Amino acid sequence: MARAARKPTAPIAWRFPERLVRQGTRLLTQQCWYWGCDVRRPEGNLLLEHGFARARPPAGAEGSTLYSLVPNPGAQLVFWSFGVFYGCAEGGGLFLNRFRCDPQLCALPALPATIWRIEQLPALHRPGLDDRARLSALLDGLIAWTIRYEQRILATQSAAYRQACLAQWSRERLALPADQMVSGWATLADVIAEALSV
Repeated sequence: MARAARKPTAPIAWRFPERLVRQGTRLLTQQCWYWGCDVRRPEGNLLLEHGFARARPPAGAEGSTLYSLVPNPGAQLVFWSFGVFYGCAEGGGLFLNRFRCDPQLCALPALPATIWRIEQLPALHRPGLDDRARLSALLDGLIAWTIRYEQRILATQSAAYRQACLAQWSRERLALPADQMVSGWATLADVIAEALSV
């Protein structure tokens, strides 16, 4: 008697912890504000000075200007006003929405410089239980780069510059003090590493 074909096993359900979504959203929203201030800086665009390439939507098209960087071989970092993408050759890509920092993964390690709206992003999916190591590596790469960037800003522009950026923000009263962003990202990285190692 022939055996019945096995049904494919559904991936084990898992969710990124909501407390980390909230903590990440708070930090990422403030960080995106800072990057916007760096773009608008009267003395010159700091993202361009740090090696980013800029791609604006074509004339007549709606969307957000895209800033992309290759932070190291095989990796890509992309910023828009609506979120951040980080990809690497070994792990594919990670997208974080600025307004709800609930990580989503994609198979692509890099994106074309022709995405100006969130609807144009490639297929994204929530990480499953088996994606935790990949998710951990991608988040670690993104957060480590963000920490280094903020440390450079503090070293080259001063804490007073970041404080002035914060003072222009309508959500200043809800934000972390300017001198606590680096430690805020480092703390989030530690909590994420612990959550994903379980």
